[in-house]
Amino acid sequence: MRTNSHFLREGRLRAAFACLGLGIFVSLVTGCGSGGPTPLGASLQSMVTGGPDVSSRAEEIPYASLAVRTEHHQGLLILGAISDENTFWPSAEGLSLQLRDGGLFATSGLEQDLLGTHHPDTDAPPWRQASPDTYRVERHVRVPSGAIVRHVGEGTLDCGTSTSRDLPLATLELERCRERIDWEGAGTTRADLWRDPETRDLWAYDGQAWPDGPSIAWQVARPWW
Repeated sequence: MRTNSHFLREGRLRAAFACLGLGIFVSLVTGCGSGGPTPLGASLQSMVTGGPDVSSRAEEIPYASLAVRTEHHQGLLILGAISDENTFWPSAEGLSLQLRDGGLFATSGLEQDLLGTHHPDTDAPPWRQASPDTYRVERHVRVPSGAIVRHVGEGTLDCGTSTSRDLPLATLELERCRERIDWEGAGTTRADLWRDPETRDLWAYDGQAWPDGPSIAWQVARPWW
């Protein structure tokens, strides 16, 4: 059972995430008074729909990065900060992602935003387990009206043998895992996850994370681990 202090900590983390994104954008795009954008600022500015080829951009920029695609956003996100198992990925367009242990935890800047993700009955997220059993998923989403909706579902993750996967800067042998989540009273969502067969680090995600939510896809260009 989660206490009020738990949700307070989560709220503070999300608030810091928002402030971090704004602070990074202002300081890096302006170049901190250096007379021009920094390389990291230029990469933030480049994330626009139909923007530059992400492989070329990732090759030019020596920072941890994600190639991201949503309905209205496409481009390269640069790692803004790390806090414990959380990584924060801001952009100039207003889209920001928060990953926890490599998996999607929260979003900012979408028509519907994911406020948090929890797997309450497991010590490790499903993709970190060799053969995860059926697991419980809880996600809180802010819908366009401003209301916060709690979604609860039962998930399964079916992982196959390793196969070649093209990423922005490499081709790796990865396991493809197919996730299915049956939500209470809200249908089913599916996603593909690609993980390292030994470390189980996630390298890619493509799917729908919550009921009636947008399609979100990302691939690791330069890893942060």
